Amino acid sequence: MGSGLGSFIVSMLLNSVGFDASHAVQSASSLTGIHLSFIWVPIIIYIISLILMVTYRKWERHEPVVQKELAEREVEAEEA
Repeated sequence: MGSGLGSFIVSMLLNSVGFDASHAVQSASSLTGIHLSFIWVPIIIYIISLILMVTYRKWERHEPVVQKELAEREVEAEEA
């Protein structure tokens, strides 16, 4: 599914910049679109992923505290 979605996004981007597969020589805007879709779009996605992973690790440090609070709530629920 990810491969299909990735192909769809790239094809939509290339269509939006005027890429035509039947032409032997592409326009400058098409070449810019190719450059964007295969270099800059992945770089931006990797940066976003990196930010999300760094944020996840911060939450991972709080796991023992969360586990303790959940155990306390479970005990309180059993007593009630």
